[in-house]
Amino acid sequence: MKRLGVARQPERPAGGGLKARVATAVVGAPLLLGALWLGGLPWLILVAAVGLLGAPEVARLYGRGGWRAPGDGLILAVLWPIGLAYLAGEGLVDLLWPQAGALLAVPLLYGLVRELFRPHPQLLTAAAVLAVTLVYWGGLLAHLILLRALPQGLAWSLVLVAGTWGADIAAYFIGRQWGRRRLAPHLSPGKTVEGTVAGLVAGLASAGLVGWGVGLKGPGLLWAGAAMVLAVPLGDLIESGFKREAGVKDSGSLLPGHGGLLDRFDSLILAGAVLYHWVTWLQGGL
Repeated sequence: MKRLGVARQPERPAGGGLKARVATAVVGAPLLLGALWLGGLPWLILVAAVGLLGAPEVARLYGRGGWRAPGDGLILAVLWPIGLAYLAGEGLVDLLWPQAGALLAVPLLYGLVRELFRPHPQLLTAAAVLAVTLVYWGGLLAHLILLRALPQGLAWSLVLVAGTWGADIAAYFIGRQWGRRRLAPHLSPGKTVEGTVAGLVAGLASAGLVGWGVGLKGPGLLWAGAAMVLAVPLGDLIESGFKREAGVKDSGSLLPGHGGLLDRFDSLILAGAVLYHWVTWLQGGL
């Protein structure tokens, strides 16, 4: 069988791609920031919608042999961790190990039982796809809910958005203009060392400025911002690895100029998880 992961992926055209990226950002950024500002149910609804729309992209990237994930299994794998995070943020449940691990096993067990009654069950594939959807996509998205629910959660969430967007924008433009050395050609030929370094600097500066503007000060902000910004290119590379192995350029086509939702949120969800755990450590939490 030919391995799909070794095919070189063509880069997007700069002109039309840039216009589409800007247009998508003009529409999407106010929606995300508005829901983030309101918090509570509006933020939950937006994160859940992103999770549900992106779940089929995860299944398509990871699925093999023509297997198609049952819709109800994917829905549960996404909404279960996000819903638990919302209830934990509202103080209605206590997500502590090992109880949290046991609860997160529910969607996986449901998916396996569901697979038993299909005409041609593929239990290993079902377990793998549901686990990736549950942990990588739904689980990391759930951290955006948990972060917003923290004391000063809005401020830290704005730091996350500023740092991630600042890093992505700088890496994109600097990499295209002056990038020469490939960062990880076996995963993503378009990413360069120059773009990544520019992204780290711009992301840390953006996070620091926004954090200072919303009242977060001291060395804790600097270290939290640094940890978060370091996660940005890692999140991008992880998703690039998924696409490389699947032999596709984009995870989907929902967002013009960006590809799919995984393409747009890959850095944000990993950086959000890192920032959440760093902040809870700073605040004497987990």
